[in-house]
Amino acid sequence: MILSDEVTKKGLAWLSRQTAAMRIEVFRLAMNLRRETLNRLRATANVDAKNSPEIEEQSLLTAIQKMRQPRLKSSDALEEIAARRAASAKSSKNKKSPKTDLLITLMPEIIKLRETGMSYAEIAKALKRKTRKGISKSLIQSVCVNYNK
Repeated sequence: MILSDEVTKKGLAWLSRQTAAMRIEVFRLAMNLRRETLNRLRATANVDAKNSPEIEEQSLLTAIQKMRQPRLKSSDALEEIAARRAASAKSSKNKKSPKTDLLITLMPEIIKLRETGMSYAEIAKALKRKTRKGISKSLIQSVCVNYNK
């Protein structure tokens, strides 16, 4: 497996950023790969199986590539991770507004006002007098509907 110069540079840069324990693991894997390669070469009669610098380099680069690959390869695990990432991204995007938080804290009062027969527009006017914040009737209605679910 011959790697391009770009991949080789990125792999060596990745190795230099790793901790000492991780580098030792990479070198251990490289030694095992080199040993397997030499044993495979010795099994063929025509090839002289000497420990050459090319074999050393290829085993190190292959070890780096194997360590950089993601460890999870089953589709179920990958789908679960993708779903979790999508849910966290969605929740981070949907930040509650300060007005929504205020309406949730005032929900018991809003429910009492609705039970007396006030419309959402009248409740919006009453809340504007009380909190000095303009809250639309549609926001009050959507929060009430979601609150009752």
